[in-house]
Amino acid sequence: MKREIKFRGKTYRGEWIIGSLKDDRGHTSIGRRAFEPNIPGEIADVPRKEESYWTSDYVNSVTVGQFTGLRDKNGTEIYEDDIVDCDYIVYDPWDDGKETLDPMRCVVEYDDFGFVFKKEEDLYYFLHDVKNIKVIGNIHDNPGLLEGGAQ
Repeated sequence: MKREIKFRGKTYRGEWIIGSLKDDRGHTSIGRRAFEPNIPGEIADVPRKEESYWTSDYVNSVTVGQFTGLRDKNGTEIYEDDIVDCDYIVYDPWDDGKETLDPMRCVVEYDDFGFVFKKEEDLYYFLHDVKNIKVIGNIHDNPGLLEGGAQ
């Protein structure tokens, strides 16, 4: 099984970055490969080898979240601490296993079991229990969304 392992964190300048998590002498940082921009005035039809370099930025460790390996129904990557709207799948064993969907809002967390959707303090749903997932924000930028508000 192969999956992409990467992290997202918010810099002290307020921008989100994605890359590899690093402990830089006690400070949390995220490193990533950056590419040199095209040089203004460069002749467009001349092939140029793309130059890249490694860079890292310090991030607020509280904002760091791991990529789940999943994408929502719109193709958006899902990270730990994302707030999602989704449908909980309810099976009715008395009606030939008929499936109904119960809409809910959750936070993506990592627990002993792996990534879960947390609805309330002690109420978790596994990834296979939900469908129609849509990332609507995260707990750092949009905490009001957890109270059902729009932000």
